[in-house]
This record gives sequence, structure tokens and C-alpha cells, in this order.
Amino acid sequence: MNLRKTDRSELNLFPALSFLVVCFIGGYFLWATKDALPSEADNTDFRYAPSRAKELAQELDSIYSCKSGPGMEKFLETWHRKYTSNASAPGNQDDTLRNVYNLFTTLFNPDPTLRPRGFRSDSAYRYVVIQSQLTFCVAEDGMFDYYYESTPPPTFPTDGFYLLRKAGAYYRVLDDFRPQIRQAGLKQLYLTDEYKDALELFLEKNGYWPDEERTSAESGRKRMRFLQNYWYVINGHWEGWHLGIPAIGYIVLNKSLDKAVAEVVEEYNGSGVLLHKTHSGWKEVGGLYHWEE
Repeated sequence: MNLRKTDRSELNLFPALSFLVVCFIGGYFLWATKDALPSEADNTDFRYAPSRAKELAQELDSIYSCKSGPGMEKFLETWHRKYTSNASAPGNQDDTLRNVYNLFTTLFNPDPTLRPRGFRSDSAYRYVVIQSQLTFCVAEDGMFDYYYESTPPPTFPTDGFYLLRKAGAYYRVLDDFRPQIRQAGLKQLYLTDEYKDALELFLEKNGYWPDEERTSAESGRKRMRFLQNYWYVINGHWEGWHLGIPAIGYIVLNKSLDKAVAEVVEEYNGSGVLLHKTHSGWKEVGGLYHWEE
């Protein structure tokens, strides 16, 4: 038997070794980042696209064209099931955010029998639209006490948050805000970007428009009245839509996290409320201002 020495040019291991190295690195990356990748159960807005809002608006158009009650109920139930509260999510569990979420839950108190323009109904709403953005501010204790608990209080505009922001207080906007609510009989509809855009596309224009656009504005009002069969939605005084009533305009916390001010927005009016934290939770202790459009 003849044995011969293998020439290196006949056996090149570099491509095979390179392939194995790439597979190893790729596999390690997927393993290391598996917890960071979104799952199907993660019902946030990371998959939002404008095309999705257009699809939802078209679905609403179809429902409205035949005034389909079952179709609208199906639309709302799908919306309700798609998003759940993220108040208990790990990223919302530091002391400041936990208090922001708890303050909203304390102050958010929709009346399901109340209808736009102050009318009452024997049939209660089953759904409530909840804002998905909230601005909050953290102020030094001394600054908070000066603006909100001085006797007599300083004169400041109805937007008390603006004054604190001007004074240099830290503030932040929560963009994926999905709080819990206390009203067990109401199904929450979180106003994420895709649903906000879809509703605005469906409602079209609103306001005091020139003659050539008046027909479009009237169409929007009719569509609004259709939605009012299901939840509290109203047109803006001049333009736009208030897609969820009530709402919280802003929250201001002191640095010790035991005092707060919040603005509660109703239909064309709002009020600044002072709260203190007690052993049983947040309690309203007084009103600061009131505004009306």
C-alpha cells in the first residue's frame, strides 16, 4: 500500500472553520438577546405603521356605512383585547413612575351614564378611551410648596405645570402609558397611535370651515355622533377631536413623592387638584384653579 503525504493545497479547512465561527457567533447573539426581543404577547406599539391606521379607518368606514352595531362591537372588543395595562411592567416600577400610575388611577373617574353636553342616559357606556401619553414633572420640595401650598398662593396661569417647567423642574412624557382603572364595569381602550390616527382619519374634519369645506365638517359631526353611542367622544370647540373624556392633563410630584398636583380635564373645562399621600393612598386636599373654554 502506497502512502503519500497530503498537500495543503488539497485540503483547505478555512471555509469550513469560518462557517463554524459565524454560526457560533450568531447563535450566541440570539441566545444573549432573547429576552430583549419582542414576543407575540408583548402588546406594545412596536409594530405600528401608518398603513395599519388606514386599515382601521377603512374598517370603521365600512361599519359606519351600514350602521352596524355588531360590527362596531367587534371592532371595540378587538381593540380592548389588543392592549392591556403595563402599570406592573418592570420598567414602570421605580418609585416615581409607580406614584404617577397610582395618581392617574385615583383621579380617573369616568361616569358611564354621562353623555356629551351634560345629558344623562339610562344606558351606561361599556367602554372608556384612555390616553396613552401623560406628561409629569418632579419639582424640588421647596419649589412645589411655594407654588402650590403658600398662603396666600402666588398668582400663576391656569397651566400650573407651565410655571414649574419655566422654573426649571424636571419633566417627562410617557409615550406608552397604559394605566389600570378602578371602574370594573368599563372596558378600557388605550388610545395608541394607530387607533388615534385611525379615528382621526375616520372622523375627518371638524370646526368652522369655509363654505366649500362645510360639508366635510358636517360629515365628521355625524360620524362623531355614531361613535358617541359607544363611548364619550366630542368635537373640539375650534377644530380637532377630544377622543377620550375625562383625561389627565399633567401631574406634578414633589421630590419626596408625598405631594402632587394634577389637572383633570372634562368636557371643555379642567381643574387643578392638590393631593397628599396618606397611609391608604393619594387623597385630594383642595382645588387650585378651574378653566373653561
